Amino acid sequence: MDSQRMTILYFLITTGNLIKSDEDQDDLKLIVTKDQIKEWVYQQLLPSGDGFVGGPSLPRPLDHQGAVGHLASMYTALCLLIQCGDYQFEGIDKLAMLKSLRSYQNADEGYFRFLQAESEHDPRSCYCAAAILYMVTKALSKNEREQVLADPDAYAFDKEKLAAYLLDQCQGYTGGFSDQDSYESHSGYTYCALAALKLLDVKMAASDYERTIEFLAMRQQEGGFQGRCNKLQDSCYSFWVKASLRIVQSLKPDEVQFDEILKLDEEIDCAFVKECFTPHGGFAKYNFLKDHPDVLHTFYSVAALSLGRQEASIKEVEPLLAIPKESFDAFI
Repeated sequence: MDSQRMTILYFLITTGNLIKSDEDQDDLKLIVTKDQIKEWVYQQLLPSGDGFVGGPSLPRPLDHQGAVGHLASMYTALCLLIQCGDYQFEGIDKLAMLKSLRSYQNADEGYFRFLQAESEHDPRSCYCAAAILYMVTKALSKNEREQVLADPDAYAFDKEKLAAYLLDQCQGYTGGFSDQDSYESHSGYTYCALAALKLLDVKMAASDYERTIEFLAMRQQEGGFQGRCNKLQDSCYSFWVKASLRIVQSLKPDEVQFDEILKLDEEIDCAFVKECFTPHGGFAKYNFLKDHPDVLHTFYSVAALSLGRQEASIKEVEPLLAIPKESFDAFI
């Protein structure tokens, strides 16, 4: 579990930041301050300054001997720093991180691994890589930008190969995306693939776009959304599907006029998500099994309610990076 602490912290802090407070306060509505969060995040930074580990036992943050960066930890660390107001990523060697990011990509097939060594890979790791590139590039100083422009090949990974991997190997005949070629399409992987394509500024072909819209629209059940065909509706998919529909519209080819199917019933989806709220204070996976809330489903439930705009007490979420829109706007 220690390897997941950065991700767990991201879920907790972002959930807290999406919930409006009655008090006008500078620090987060939690038992820690932004400065304390920022300090802990930087304690997980590799000595080289170009990556993050997921927690202090991988290894202890005082030395990091033998530690390797993980794309999910890097993505969530940057999201946390943005929410703490560190828009320039002060403690990170941003140019080194851009160079390091290239070593996570498979040169032949274009996909990204979670680790630099051969390891698990799918649209999730590809999304993390695209998001890291986007955030780090936005945070570059004028001098750093000039260095990148002077030698772009040293700092850029192969975007075309990554986009080709997502569209050619991960998109199935149903229009959704899976973790491997010819596997069953999945709403979570679809969100990651579409968000990555948006971050890479890649448009979809007309046929791919229309099939993706259909796959997403068909995921709404009696109220909420399912991840795959013939599966139960699940609170986290309310975010992934609705966020995907918002993102995919920006990937629409100019020649396509195909918007009617985007009109989903936000009201009944938000009602389903609210039914997943538990007596313990968090959200569960299902509306009929409320004994085990968790931070993942709590975050994505709150984010889904934000997208539905049915709750005045919840702030707007930016679907592309899954952080509060006010933090995203201040960053860019």
